[in-house]
Amino acid sequence: MNLDRMFQAGLGLAILGVVWAVWPQPGLGAYTWQNRFRRSAYHRGPAVLIDRGHWNRSVPDPRFEGLLQMLTWDGYQVARNRQDLVPELLRTTRVLVIPNALGWKGVLQPLVGKVGLRLHPQAFSVAEVEAVRDWVHGGGSLLLIADRAPAAEASQALAGEFGVRLVDGGESTVPFSRDGGLGDDAIANGRPEEGEEVEYAVSFSGGKLWGPPGSMTFLKEQGVAFESGRGRVVALTAQLAGPQGRSTDNRQLMLNIMHWLSRR
Repeated sequence: MNLDRMFQAGLGLAILGVVWAVWPQPGLGAYTWQNRFRRSAYHRGPAVLIDRGHWNRSVPDPRFEGLLQMLTWDGYQVARNRQDLVPELLRTTRVLVIPNALGWKGVLQPLVGKVGLRLHPQAFSVAEVEAVRDWVHGGGSLLLIADRAPAAEASQALAGEFGVRLVDGGESTVPFSRDGGLGDDAIANGRPEEGEEVEYAVSFSGGKLWGPPGSMTFLKEQGVAFESGRGRVVALTAQLAGPQGRSTDNRQLMLNIMHWLSRR
């Protein structure tokens, strides 16, 4: 084999590795389009910005397309962003959603990890971390999702600014109920007069997290919420799976998260 063919073969393997890393994983839909079970929360609601500019693993995933549809149906003004997170962009945003930001090193990590190498991915620049931190402290709301390795490691610099520790984990299905794992707080309870209580939820995959003192832990070791300055933060290390055997309140839980972040 000559050098040109060796180079082409190596490049082909690298591309296959990248595709494998970002391709949607098999499994149940996290947020299916079955959301017309009550009236929308908003007529023309707050601006929600979905980050897609940091090699987000969820970008091509139809499960998160379902999330976008659900938020749009609930009245949020949803936009997608591929730019750096700068103050000028965040200024017009009420809720910033960052799902599984990997950075380019995080995309390659599953490939090079097979030969024992670690790239220590960092999805965000120092300037972006500072911009998001200052924006939240000034009144913005952040939903940070890191449910597939190495998203927790890649997002730790940002999470750490708010006192959150993220740890990557493997694939598992975890049930949460009032008898175990599900919190008794503003997110799990929602607005009882509107029938928003969450009784049973199921998460799939993900790692663990720990929030700062005083956090609401609405999902044990997988979901926390807290005030930060004048803003609010929710961190998740679990994908909310679809119904498994019995009906779940996963969609209601996600809506409660967004309503809390947008101060509904």
